[in-house]
Amino acid sequence: MRRKQLFALMMAGALSVGMAPTVSFAAENEVAAASEETGGEFDASETADETPSDETSADTTDETPADETPADTDEPAADPTETPAEPTETPEEEPAAAQSEGEGTIAIGETAYTSLKEAFANAPDSTADQNPVYIKIAGTIEIDETIDVPANKNIMVVAAAENTIIKRADGFKANIFTVSGGTLQIAGGTVTDTDGTAIATGTLTVDGAGEDVEGSLIEVNSGVFGLSDGVTLTNNETSADGGAIRNMADGEVYLMGGTITGNTAASGAGVYSEGTVYLKGTVKVSENMVKDSFNVASNVLLAESGVIKVNGVVSDSSVGVSVKTPKADVKVVELLDGVEDVKLADVLPQFTYEGDEKFKLSETGTLISAAEPTEKPDPTEKPEPTEKPTKAKVTGVEMKSTIL
Repeated sequence: MRRKQLFALMMAGALSVGMAPTVSFAAENEVAAASEETGGEFDASETADETPSDETSADTTDETPADETPADTDEPAADPTETPAEPTETPEEEPAAAQSEGEGTIAIGETAYTSLKEAFANAPDSTADQNPVYIKIAGTIEIDETIDVPANKNIMVVAAAENTIIKRADGFKANIFTVSGGTLQIAGGTVTDTDGTAIATGTLTVDGAGEDVEGSLIEVNSGVFGLSDGVTLTNNETSADGGAIRNMADGEVYLMGGTITGNTAASGAGVYSEGTVYLKGTVKVSENMVKDSFNVASNVLLAESGVIKVNGVVSDSSVGVSVKTPKADVKVVELLDGVEDVKLADVLPQFTYEGDEKFKLSETGTLISAAEPTEKPDPTEKPEPTEKPTKAKVTGVEMKSTIL
């Protein structure tokens, strides 16, 4: 009996010792199995050569970020083909080229416009006693409707390149510009602002060529129009009075330079004026003809109260002039009050009277009978030499002070 009890105790101890490694090895195998299973999931997301399980293959993109686990992420992985949301900076562009049918540019400061009419409409208000608003143009600008300058506008159109052209669009027959109480100046050459800074340099032609034209290049109903060096008004063949410029009784025209040539009209093919034309500098008004005539000159025609007033030194000019209703003692050319260092005797030889052959231009600038002898200067009086001016740069201040 005691042997049986001792044998039972020995067997129980042996069984207890034999079971311990078995439990330990089982626990290790479970940990290893769990580790192996987890390692497989990481490999599937990180290794491109391994084929993902069926459960994950439908949601896996071609390229998955290495640090993200799709199954554990609340937000979906970014689509690699999607354009980044971060905006890219767009380089600053030059002002758009403003153009009609030609390749012309139009700008006020850094702001470009698509038409000259639009630029005029957007020009800030400025009166004749203030600095003008500069509109710079280059290339070819076509005009298909009249551009008006009202009383609240003081505008200077400036050529910003050589061979700049303003022209009629096909079928446009009316005035290209009208001035209705405002101030319009057209300038070429070198133009500077009030601080002496160059605005632009160039030449400009206003070309009126077209069929059945009924208007002028510029009509001044009231207000002021100024023309300077580097500008040519040409090719307007109209059935109206005033081929290049039509100046009414309430208007003022300042010719400070430039050329008016090759126009035809019913009368006053170069300039038709019922008001005052101021003149200085080097001005050419020649080879303008009466429409449908055989080479009958009609350059500057003075009608009603029209007169030419010299407001500065005139040199190398050639101006043809006539009077609509000629009669003795009609004033044609005179010095503006207050003008110094200019003698009418030095200016008049630059004018040619083209009117009624019964009359001629006297030494005092009035019409006299052609039968009367021309007065001659007193030979004992030695005329003082007049200094020949050089062409100066045109500035806003000069243009403004000239007009005032």
